[in-house]
Order: sequence, then C-alpha cells, then structure tokens
Amino acid sequence: MDLKKVQSGDKLKIPASTYNAFIDAAQAVKDKSNFLSSTNKNSDSRKVIVQNNSGGNLDKFEILGISAPYVTPTDNETDFQNRITIVGITPDIDDHKGKFIVLQEPIPNGKIGRGIISGETIVKINVVDEDHKYADVTDATSTYLTSSDSGSARILWKESGTGVVWAYVRIGNNVSILFGTVASPPSSGEAEVTLQKVNDDGSKTSLDITITGVIPEE
Repeated sequence: MDLKKVQSGDKLKIPASTYNAFIDAAQAVKDKSNFLSSTNKNSDSRKVIVQNNSGGNLDKFEILGISAPYVTPTDNETDFQNRITIVGITPDIDDHKGKFIVLQEPIPNGKIGRGIISGETIVKINVVDEDHKYADVTDATSTYLTSSDSGSARILWKESGTGVVWAYVRIGNNVSILFGTVASPPSSGEAEVTLQKVNDDGSKTSLDITITGVIPEE
C-alpha cells in the first residue's frame, strides 16, 4: 500500500485500503493506551505486561524469553516509568536462562496480556531427575521449563515422576550455591577442585564437575 502526502488545495481521494489502514493504526494506539491504563488501575504488582512475539498463539502458563521493553522511554517515558512492559519471544537457553516470563492468560501472537517474572506461579516442568529442586528455560520451546540442580525457578511442588508435569514454582530464586573442595591441598602449583551442591538440609552432594586452578607462590 502506497501512502502519499497531499498539499493544501489538492483534491483528497482516500482509497478504502488507505482509510482502513488509518483506522487500524488509530485503534492499535487506542487499544495499547487503554490496556496500559486499565492494568495500572487494577493490577497485581507481580504481574507485568507482555507482548507475545513468538510467532504462535500461547496458552496460560506457557513461557516466553524476555527480549526488550514493549514500551520504551522513547515511546512514552511516563508509561515506561509506570509499568514494566515486555516483548516476549521463544526462549533461547543461551539468552534467556533466568530471563523469562510465565503467562497468566492466553495471548495470541502479536497481542498483549499479563505474565509473571517474579513470584509464585503454576507452570509445566520437564522433570529430568525427581531430586531436582530447580528449573529454568527449555531451549526453543514455550511449553515447559526443564528441571536441573540449579536455576532461577525454585520448585515448590510438582507432580510425581519424570517427564512433563504440572508444578508450583517461585520465579526469581537465587541459583543454588555451589562451592569447591581441594582434594589434595598443595602449598603451590596446581590443585584440582571438585564442586559440590549445598542441599536444603545442609548436606552436600558432589557434582561431576572439576576445576583445575593454580595457587600462586608467596
């Protein structure tokens, strides 16, 4: 569609397609403004506004990676300061580990709705090991998180068994603590460190991770 400007005194002929484009643009701005206004009046402080930019329609409790603000300071500094708004995309494990949002309502592709980036929510988890206490994004899928020894979502409860199950999680959880022990402490030179995970009861579980470091001479 070719949109052309006119000069004063020109005859104004507006094709139906052009007029409809004006209406669509005006309605989009109005809808965006009304949605931001309504969510400011009746909002759960844990919930934020998210645009589904994944390329597909998503259901309640599905997951998006955080890409950018939906309303930037350049768009509208007042709205930017009043409310966190997010453009969400299909999670990428390299970019979105610890940076994701769980939808709190179905959101069609390109539309906006509400989601949670911090706090408790229902979500699906692919349980790899029933002893896992944490979860984080799954690469290239919005359907579920994946369990692990560490992650930004603390599993509060989950259905039994492995595979994809329903769960309660707390998003924004600190990654579980890992520390190292030196197998044979030397006075100088190289030392091999085996990492361990601190469990909820204070016990320690050795992980299949070792690091070799150099102790500087005094």
